[in-house]
Amino acid sequence: MQTHRIWEIDQQFYCPLIGISLDLVDQKQLLKKFGFEPLGEGGYAAHTTLITESKRPGPLAEAVESSLNRKWRRQIAAWGKVPVAAWMDHFRETLSSSTAGALVWYSAAYCSLDPGDRRTVYGLVHMLLHKQFFEETVRVDTLNHLKKKNVELQEQTQSQRERYRNQRSELKRVTALLTNRDERIQILENTLAQKDECDQDSNEQQHLAELKEKLRHTEEILAAKSEQVETLKMETKEHKEQLEKQLELTEEIQNDLISLLDQYNRLQGTPDRCSHCTLMGQTILMVGGITKLRPFYEDLVVRMGGIFDYHDGYTANGTKTLAYQVERSNAVLCPVDVNSHSACLFVKKCCKENQIPYHMIRSSSISSVHNTLTEIATALVLDASEPGSPAS
Repeated sequence: MQTHRIWEIDQQFYCPLIGISLDLVDQKQLLKKFGFEPLGEGGYAAHTTLITESKRPGPLAEAVESSLNRKWRRQIAAWGKVPVAAWMDHFRETLSSSTAGALVWYSAAYCSLDPGDRRTVYGLVHMLLHKQFFEETVRVDTLNHLKKKNVELQEQTQSQRERYRNQRSELKRVTALLTNRDERIQILENTLAQKDECDQDSNEQQHLAELKEKLRHTEEILAAKSEQVETLKMETKEHKEQLEKQLELTEEIQNDLISLLDQYNRLQGTPDRCSHCTLMGQTILMVGGITKLRPFYEDLVVRMGGIFDYHDGYTANGTKTLAYQVERSNAVLCPVDVNSHSACLFVKKCCKENQIPYHMIRSSSISSVHNTLTEIATALVLDASEPGSPAS
C-alpha cells in the first residue's frame, strides 16, 4: 500500500527516480501536456523543471505519480509480499540497471524507511550509476580505438589482396611464356629429327649444330623460368595464407566492434554520471593471449589508467621470469584458450602465494579482456568510495 505521495518523498530520491524511470521524451511530454515550460534550454532544464513541480501537489505531480505506478505496477504488486524487516536485504539482492527505478520508487513511496536506510538506498543507486557511466566511458574509448585499428587492418588487407592479384597475373604470364617455349622446342626437335634422316652436306651440318645450340640455350631458359614459376607459386601461397589470417583477425575485430557498439547503445541516456573511474595506476599482467592482439591489450590497459605488463605464457624454459612478473603486479589476466594447463596452474599457485588477484578468462578476444578489465576497475572505484578508504 502506498504510504507517501510523490510530493512527500525524501528530497534525495527525486533526481535518480525521475531520471531512471522516465526518459527525456516522457519528461518533456508531461511538461507540455500540463502547460509547463522548462526553466531553460536542453534536457537538463526539462529534468529539473519536472523535479521541481513533482515536489508540490498538483495535476502534474499526480500525473508523474500515476506514470510511475503504471510503469512499475508488476514490481509493486510482487514486492508487497516482502516483509518490511527484509526489504533492505531484498533491495541489495535485486538492484540492477533494469530494477533500479522500481526499487527507488517502492522504497520512497511504499516503505517507511528510517533516515539511515534512505541514505543507503540513495548511495547504492548512486554508485550503480557511477559504474554504468564508467563502463560506458571505457566502451566509447575502446570503440573509437577499435574503429581506427579496423580501418588500418582493412587498408593492410586491401594491400595484401592487390599484391596477391599481381602475383597471380605474373604467374599466368610466365606460364603462358613457358607454354609457347615448349611449342618452339617441339618444332626444333622435329626439325632435328628430319635432319638426322637426311644426307646432309657441310652447310647443313653447320646449320644443324646451330639448331642444337639454340635448343640447348632454350632448355636453359626453360629451366630458369621453371624455377621462377616454383618461386612465384610459393610466394603466392604464402601471401594467400597471410591474407586469410589478416581477414580472420579483421573479422574478429569487427565482431568485437559490433558487441561493444551494442553495449554502448544500451547505456545511452544514463543520468548522474562521473568520470573519475579508472584502473588507478594498477599494474595489470597479461599472461599469453593472441600475439597480434598484444598492442590492443596494452592500449586497453593504458586507456583505462593502468600499467601494462606481458608474458607470453611459455614455461618450457623455466618459470622464474613469470613468477617475478606476478609478484610485482596488482592483478593477473590468464586466458585459458591459448595457455597450457601447466601454465594456468602455475599462475594460480603463484598468485595465491603472493595474494595477487587473478582472472582465468575463457577467451583471449578483445571484448573478453575488456570486460575483465572493466570488472577490475569497477571494483577499485567501489572500494575507493567506501567510508574510511584512502580515496574516499
